[in-house]
Amino acid sequence: MKNSMMNCNVLGRCCFASIVGLVVLGFSSVLQAETTSEKLLSECQGTWVGIKDEDGSRTVTLKVIDGKDETVTYFRDGEMTSAHKVVIKVASTEHISLFSFKNGEVVAGPNKGDKFPGGSYAFKIEGDTWYEVFRLIEGGTGKPNVQQYKRMTPDAAKAEIAKSSTSGKNDQSAFTKSGPDVQLLKNVIHSFAKGDIDAWQSCFDDKATYGHNSWSEQKPIAELADVHRKFHSQLVGEIKILKEIYEVVTVKGGGKHGHVWFNGEQNFKTGEKVELAVFVAFGINKEGKIGYEWAFFDTAVMPEQAPYKAASKATP
Repeated sequence: MKNSMMNCNVLGRCCFASIVGLVVLGFSSVLQAETTSEKLLSECQGTWVGIKDEDGSRTVTLKVIDGKDETVTYFRDGEMTSAHKVVIKVASTEHISLFSFKNGEVVAGPNKGDKFPGGSYAFKIEGDTWYEVFRLIEGGTGKPNVQQYKRMTPDAAKAEIAKSSTSGKNDQSAFTKSGPDVQLLKNVIHSFAKGDIDAWQSCFDDKATYGHNSWSEQKPIAELADVHRKFHSQLVGEIKILKEIYEVVTVKGGGKHGHVWFNGEQNFKTGEKVELAVFVAFGINKEGKIGYEWAFFDTAVMPEQAPYKAASKATP
């Protein structure tokens, strides 16, 4: 009996020691994770600059991280277009580092005062280079979007923004409703209306993207070609263009952006007839190809089987 009691006491002490060990190990892991996150947050501090040249324009994204506050300001050809602030949190997992943000608010630009929810993306810092990848972690949809920034002093960042500014004799601002760029837009709209999707797609750059009824999501243009083909397979004949307006705006840096408004009538094999007004914005590159398509239209008037229906569920 005495031996049994002694064995129980020993076993109890062993169990207690094991529990204490697990608690200490768990607490140690938590402290280690917190230390790693603090180190990662420390690496994030400072001024980061991302530069992108596209369609003749230069965009500069300025990220300033101070503690757990991040301010992001956007510039096009040296002029500020918008800015927002968020509260951030970083964490390092076994395989990837995560950057999370919340309490977003637009603090400059046409949408000043707007609030937006939080989100997360994968990122990596190597020396003075910051890489961030959107749509990579679970729940993200579409092709991953990689952006790159360089760490700079505040003065160097200001100089980079000023360097991208164009004025005076370098100002290439223009507006037209005729010419080869307008003809390119007409070719896009009319080849689509005819159902000649190969001709339609030939107007786009190989890396072109599109977004429909969405403020942010961009997908490969080849996906839209498949949607267009499916749509035309549901129609009787061509789409009849009832009204159309075309214009091309050239910004100071030479970037060209086309705008199209058209009203089309389509007859479905089901017997339904739909008249639809569409607005489309295009980016035209130096090679005379379209780099992006961004369209808004009301899918509610379309039959349920129309392949564009899903676009009506997109959240701005």
